[in-house]
Amino acid sequence: MVNWVDRGDWNARKPNGGYAAMPARPRGVKIHYTGGRENPDMAGDHALCKARVRGVQSGHMSGNGWIDIGYSWVVCHHGQVFTGRGFGHLPAANGAGLNSGHYAILGLVGTSGLTKPSDAMKAGIRDLIDWLRGKGVGNEIKGHRDGYATDCPGPELYAWVKAGAPRPGGKPSSPKPSPTPSREDDDMDYTSLALSAEEAVSVPAGAWITVPFDTEHADPTKDHADGLYPSFLNGPARYQVDIDVSLTGLREGEEVLTRLVEVQAGTSPGEIKEATKDRPVLALPREDGVTWVTHQGLGSVAEGRKLRLQIQHTGSGPVTLTGAWVRMLSFPS
Repeated sequence: MVNWVDRGDWNARKPNGGYAAMPARPRGVKIHYTGGRENPDMAGDHALCKARVRGVQSGHMSGNGWIDIGYSWVVCHHGQVFTGRGFGHLPAANGAGLNSGHYAILGLVGTSGLTKPSDAMKAGIRDLIDWLRGKGVGNEIKGHRDGYATDCPGPELYAWVKAGAPRPGGKPSSPKPSPTPSREDDDMDYTSLALSAEEAVSVPAGAWITVPFDTEHADPTKDHADGLYPSFLNGPARYQVDIDVSLTGLREGEEVLTRLVEVQAGTSPGEIKEATKDRPVLALPREDGVTWVTHQGLGSVAEGRKLRLQIQHTGSGPVTLTGAWVRMLSFPS
């Protein structure tokens, strides 16, 4: 039996528009993780799970400009299933062109902090899958990465998915074979980059600093590797981007600004042609002094232009950029 958390129970924002309809018989589900740091305290405090789901929704609506949270459902460490877009509604989290085949299920684990799905989380996802099959949804259980090159849903959840998503303590079910799925979005590319500079990057107060991504995990179009450093997208293209940045040295109450900028190919690195609206983030340093900032965006880059991320802070003391990760879907504009 599914342990539901209805939208009213987690204080969901109302959607900004009407949902597109999901096909009557989608092929199955795709499993996701957040791709960032998840607070380990969520394992012992369910109120933090509700707050985290609200944060995901806010990022998707205010950051991406989506009408609602992009996932169909979210399952927390306690096995409770939060209703996102819900049954019969097209999700957004699988990526443009990939949403009509599968419902999108997020497990609240990430790349650091809380990284391993609990048995209760696996059971909650399994309960939801069985419930969906009872409503005529197909038998496929896929990871987000099964459409293109991405780390999502992470090694722990993906190993479980590849094993058939067995119920903890039991065996995977043996569903009827599903039809061979059609090939998904041949023209879409997934880019995953990071910052792993040997020397940390100093960020002076009041100055915009371009984040120098220098490590490729997935760069199928070679936009980053072939002379675009520190840019991470070459136009013309549309994009959906999710970037996490870690900083040390900020004090509580100080702010961080992030922006995506376009530069003209062949110009000096500092010549900005166009910039998004600055996005202030109130710094909330953890006990270890690290502040995490997320920038999410949806847009396009014109032909002959390149996309970069810049950050600025309002603090008075020295601040250091210690890490950055960009995960991006891009496709021809």
